[in-house]
Amino acid sequence: MSSALQPLQLAKTFVGAKELGRMLVDCCTDSDGRAVDRARAWCEMTDISYFRLSPQFSPEVLLDEIEDAVLVNMLWETQIYVYEQREQIQHLARWLLDANCSGSAPL
Repeated sequence: MSSALQPLQLAKTFVGAKELGRMLVDCCTDSDGRAVDRARAWCEMTDISYFRLSPQFSPEVLLDEIEDAVLVNMLWETQIYVYEQREQIQHLARWLLDANCSGSAPL
């Protein structure tokens, strides 16, 4: 390969790695989607309790968000989500308390 093409190839590799990192962060922080569906299905198949508490925000909120209006809206939407999911949260709390008292996690 020509030495003139090596910097170009290096730049393409760097851009590809950066994009892969962005996709990984998006996948890990997604509140829904294929990864979440697969995790839920796997737990259901193996008879393991599955809890995921991730509110979906109307605008996508970046991990490094600093705008007060966006953060206040995110807090408000989270409060609404917690209220709407109160039964699931209470179920999780009971499950955790039972696991803690018995010394092992219930299935």
